[in-house]
Amino acid sequence: MKTIAFILAFFASSVSAQDAWVYLTATTDSSTTYSYRVGSFKQSKTESQIIIKAEYANGDNTDFRIVKMTEADCKNEFGSVRFLDTSNKLLFSHSYVKSGGTIAQFIGDIVCGLREQKQVGI
Repeated sequence: MKTIAFILAFFASSVSAQDAWVYLTATTDSSTTYSYRVGSFKQSKTESQIIIKAEYANGDNTDFRIVKMTEADCKNEFGSVRFLDTSNKLLFSHSYVKSGGTIAQFIGDIVCGLREQKQVGI
């Protein structure tokens, strides 16, 4: 949880370049790293989203994903986190529980945390 708080504080206070990428996490074997695009956070009354980048250690590919969470799922602290391609086509959905321990749930925590910051005006 300290990591999420640090990342959110970093987003809010010190990063202003809209094309910057901030490292989020990696798989346990370090084969894939995930980064958040600063300035990509968007929210509506019903959902929030960010853009992430998945970079693979073998150098074969880099994937960009839109990650969406509903307001209700963030508020309830459980639901689903959806991963879409850059054309907004659903690729997959992962179950979400706040601080659940998976990479998808961690990224969901980031989306919900950014939403909370926005609501309190940080």
